[in-house]
Amino acid sequence: MRDWHSLPCVDAGSWYCPCYLAELGQCVNCSLLAGFDHCECAWCGSCAHAEFRWRLEKAENLRQSVRSELVLRNHVSSNTFIIKIKMPTWFSARLSPPGSFVFVRPHDHPTHFDVPLSPAQVSASDSTVDFAVQVVGPKSRALSLDSCTSFAVRGAYFGGILGLNNLKQPAKHVLIVAKGVAQGCAAHITRYFADRKTPVTLAVGQGSSDAVFARRWLSDGDARIVMLDKTDDHNSGDIRTLIRSTASDLIISAGPDIQHRMLQTLANEIAPRSRTAYTNNALMCCGEGICGSCTVSGAAAPARACKVMPPVNILRF
Repeated sequence: MRDWHSLPCVDAGSWYCPCYLAELGQCVNCSLLAGFDHCECAWCGSCAHAEFRWRLEKAENLRQSVRSELVLRNHVSSNTFIIKIKMPTWFSARLSPPGSFVFVRPHDHPTHFDVPLSPAQVSASDSTVDFAVQVVGPKSRALSLDSCTSFAVRGAYFGGILGLNNLKQPAKHVLIVAKGVAQGCAAHITRYFADRKTPVTLAVGQGSSDAVFARRWLSDGDARIVMLDKTDDHNSGDIRTLIRSTASDLIISAGPDIQHRMLQTLANEIAPRSRTAYTNNALMCCGEGICGSCTVSGAAAPARACKVMPPVNILRF
């Protein structure tokens, strides 16, 4: 008999639970929906197994692809651009929480072209959403073309931040370090805290995107912004000083895994009681826990990072 490890699922209790994994007997949260004969789960909300039975053992509320139109495309560097997309109001509203993301592709292209993107700004007044995109291959290149003016957008998904529970707890001061294309996601997180009157220090660097562009989504007073120049130590010295001077009880890394590792090391050394959270850099393909491309290892069973929110202290970036 295989071991069972109930893992926190980002979709548990949401509109999208139960999902395909329940139909296949592969639920990551509910032991009954994973094929075991006993109840053991890490969820204290409505029972996923009961919901599955009520729905005649079908995953009914599946994520949809909606057609959305380009409002503007703005190139901020040779390899990075911003797109503003007009979406249905009900769809854009689901992208408001931090950690949200969608799959975007040109409307007339097959699903092979899906690119996972986190929102930089969600505008409730006109149902538009901004995304920052870096061209790294054919899929992102297709989104950059002037001929691409209509998109298929699939979602919403909610596993874009590892340590999301740490982020959603009250904080006295937040330090966000953002580089490259992750500046967009960092701006979205900054606005989340600004709306809650939480002081934020946002340290931004151009990274591989060769541009600093996070300010366009922020208003005066949303955050204290610190510019990070490129250094041989990846700004380790600057970030060490910021952790000490801000006395932040929440530290968020928006950028590559090498930055995640550095911030976790510095946080353990300088501010061991602070909470941490990170942008999810796992490879995303289906977003439903099916394909396995996003699987990460840790102290417990391997976790599919589009679904499971493993504790940040067991992650191996």
